[in-house]
Amino acid sequence: MLDTVGRLNKLDSDAYLFDNAEFLMQPYEQSLVEEQLIEQQKLLVIAQLNKLPRRQKEILYLVYMKGLSYQQAAEVMDITMKSVYNTVNVALTTLRAYVRTSFEQGGALWVNALGFLLS
Repeated sequence: MLDTVGRLNKLDSDAYLFDNAEFLMQPYEQSLVEEQLIEQQKLLVIAQLNKLPRRQKEILYLVYMKGLSYQQAAEVMDITMKSVYNTVNVALTTLRAYVRTSFEQGGALWVNALGFLLS
């Protein structure tokens, strides 16, 4: 009991060794935190992508996931290339607004969020 009291008094003293100590995140902890944040970001962006109208999702899928050119996407969907440009623009504008709003509300969660959405 006296030993515990002595330790508590030492903790309260000005000479306590750890008064100015700082906890630092270890490299493996940092990478785990970053992986979790990126995974959360992906889930949030995917959720927002799923809220887009069907046509916007289809065109984004063809252009960004399948790597088709705008001309190829237009041919696949049997629409004009101008329609593809306009639809991609509207979809990305919607996603940018969502990312910016989420960033303002969530701060650091969006630091690494999909760079092409913010460009």
